[in-house]
Amino acid sequence: MQIFSLLIGTLLLASSCGDKSQKSLTDANYTPKDTTKNVIADKLIVLKFMANNQPCTANISTKYRDFNNKMDYSLSVFITVNQSKTKEGAISVRDSIQFNKLEQDILKSISRFSTCYIGNTDMNTYRDFIFYIKSKDQKDFSSQISSLKTKYPAIKSFVFEEDPKWEAVSELYSALK
Repeated sequence: MQIFSLLIGTLLLASSCGDKSQKSLTDANYTPKDTTKNVIADKLIVLKFMANNQPCTANISTKYRDFNNKMDYSLSVFITVNQSKTKEGAISVRDSIQFNKLEQDILKSISRFSTCYIGNTDMNTYRDFIFYIKSKDQKDFSSQISSLKTKYPAIKSFVFEEDPKWEAVSELYSALK
């Protein structure tokens, strides 16, 4: 997560981020309920940036752009997944299929929790899935992800960090405005 925070300083917005009318899609008083259904309905914005001279992307939900309940979801969770790339720098087809299945399995396994799924970042050799959860759910959330880690060896790690102001993703959301 430290590397991620440092990298965001070099964000370059993709052309899809230029529509300022999207702000109306954000409900600052939104209350997360069923994560799996919410992700399907989410409006994601693609941000492109460079890290270590490598192109990277972030797929970020606009739903939490002006979210007022950050203190209720004060624990950030970064789930890091290893990935391989082709010679051209693209994610391999195998990894792409695996990531989609893994993302759905993560969302299904945590659907009983009230979470904020921020989105994911695609770096050179790994992908992060980014969530914010209630601190009281850390132990059970950790158990769910640990269980998935045995099924998906590509899950490198998952890290919890107390972040009541959502500073780890603040530059992503600043870039959307």
